[in-house]
Parts: sequence; structure tokens; C-alpha cells
Amino acid sequence: MSEQCHPRPSEALQAQREGKGTVEPLIRDLLEWIAREERSYADTMEAWRTSCPRLPVWEEANDRGLIARVVRNGHAMIELTGAGRAMITAPRMRA
Repeated sequence: MSEQCHPRPSEALQAQREGKGTVEPLIRDLLEWIAREERSYADTMEAWRTSCPRLPVWEEANDRGLIARVVRNGHAMIELTGAGRAMITAPRMRA
């Protein structure tokens, strides 16, 4: 496979941060999904984790500080941070 089809993760992240990727709407989808109801870490990983460097939704949300892993009643849970809540309350950007 050529590097052009599968850029290194750092190149993919840079392109997405510059608005050239599709990760922004997917990050918002992840945050809205988490906000709808209490989510366990295991359920979140099953639904959102990927090894694809072109769609690092979970990793990017984590790196940006939009989500946090907390322990409640002995269970690992995922919740939005203040920055994550702010992102889902802001108007969606149109392409």
C-alpha cells in the first residue's frame, strides 16, 4: 500500500487539525453519544476505538481534553469535560 493512501498518523492528525479531514464531525458525534447517557469505558471503547490512523476519533477527543475517564462505584466511566460540553453546545460548522 502506498503512503499516499495511508498517511502516517501524525500526518493524518495534522491534516485533520487543519480542517482537511473528516474527524471534526465524528468527534462531535462521539461527544453527543457520550452526553446522551452514562457510558462505561468498555462500551465506549467497543463503539469508538479504531486503529485506523485516518479516523482517530477517540484518540483525538482524548488528546484535546474533550473527554475524561473517571471511576464511579468501582467502574471506569467516560464523561465529557467542560471543553467537550462546550463543543457540543456550539453551533455546528458547515462545510
